[in-house]
Amino acid sequence: MATQSTATVSSIQNKQSQPPLKSVKAVLLSQLVENKFGGDYLAFSKVSGVPTSQLKRWAENSAVIVDKEVFIQASRIETDAKVDMKAFDFNDYLNSHYGGNRSRFAEANDILQQQVSRWTQTKCMFMNGQVYRLTTRGELNSVSAPKQKAKVEKTVH
Repeated sequence: MATQSTATVSSIQNKQSQPPLKSVKAVLLSQLVENKFGGDYLAFSKVSGVPTSQLKRWAENSAVIVDKEVFIQASRIETDAKVDMKAFDFNDYLNSHYGGNRSRFAEANDILQQQVSRWTQTKCMFMNGQVYRLTTRGELNSVSAPKQKAKVEKTVH
């Protein structure tokens, strides 16, 4: 019995000593194009430097943007997590919630530990109960709508 309570105290101390998990804001690519470019993928293509066809494929696959980087869903974990668009670095999430134990994460989510190992070796985010991996394309040139040029009216004297 003393061993059990010692383990519990140790577990509590480990949780208290971990820094809080830092989240970053993520946005669905389709929402970004709709909100900032009026749904015009060609305009976003010109600004981002990514072909329109690629942007549309990513949007169809629910790609998310985190700090100008494109992530696509890598997992198909059964989840009832609410959609809140907060993304966490996968390794940080694994360390915070599973003590870095890949086997525990794999077992809890009914996936292979080898897959979890692959995710830890690449840049992945954890969001809404799913793992998202960085696309091979990587970073966008920009995610901001181009500034409108001010119209200069010529006055005739």
